[in-house]
Amino acid sequence: YEKSAKFERCGYEEEFMRFLQSLVTDVEKRIRRGHQRLALNSQQGSMAVRTNNQQEDKVKLLTEKINELVEQAEDLGCQGKVEEAQGVMKLVDQLKEERQDLEKQPGQEESPMIKQMEVCDVCGAFLIVGDAPQRQDEHLMGKQHAGYAQVRVEIERRKKKVRDEIEAREATETKLKLEREEREKERQLEREERRKKERDREREKEKGRDIRRRSGSRNRDRRRSRSRDRKRSSSRDRRRRRSTSRDRRRGQRSRSRDRDRKGQRYKKTQWF
Repeated sequence: YEKSAKFERCGYEEEFMRFLQSLVTDVEKRIRRGHQRLALNSQQGSMAVRTNNQQEDKVKLLTEKINELVEQAEDLGCQGKVEEAQGVMKLVDQLKEERQDLEKQPGQEESPMIKQMEVCDVCGAFLIVGDAPQRQDEHLMGKQHAGYAQVRVEIERRKKKVRDEIEAREATETKLKLEREEREKERQLEREERRKKERDREREKEKGRDIRRRSGSRNRDRRRSRSRDRKRSSSRDRRRRRSTSRDRRRGQRSRSRDRDRKGQRYKKTQWF
């Protein structure tokens, strides 16, 4: 059974533990009753001692009274008072009877022995205080004492096993909790790292967009500048062409006038 897969799963151990606990509960009740009995006997013994002391005191008082009355009766007899002496002697007889009754009352002879008893805290048996070592060994080796001692040891062993299992389970749970917390911290760090990388990428993208915007602005400025330069250049070219065209037209007109003047001079020479 101990090697099978059903070990400690069928409830046999719990049932056995309950049975052992019931045995210990019963013997603990018996031990408490034994202590109560010893306490009561001790109290009764103390009361008996006080009663005996009171009886002894009464006996002493009665003896003293009897002796006084006897002396009184003798004095009365010597004085010739016979009747009075007889009356005193009757009283003496009554006191003697009372003293005898007190002396006949039983004492608590067993009290000293009871006060020397004790209760075994393992099996609940009554033991004599200061008993012979042999009798003490016989008690310790007896089946009742040895059986209850073994029961108590087994209960304590099982309780310790349960405590160890609980402590081991709590230690495992604590370890798992710490591991979960550590993993959560690692995941948190990873998330923070990812967010940081994303922010860095966003900053890089934003920086790239800024660079492109600035580059685009410079390109537009350069294009505008080149466009203005081209416009100025084309304007200069147009002015230059216009100037060249005007100069050419002037030259043509000048040459035309020269030809006209030459033709007129030629005609004049022919006339003459």
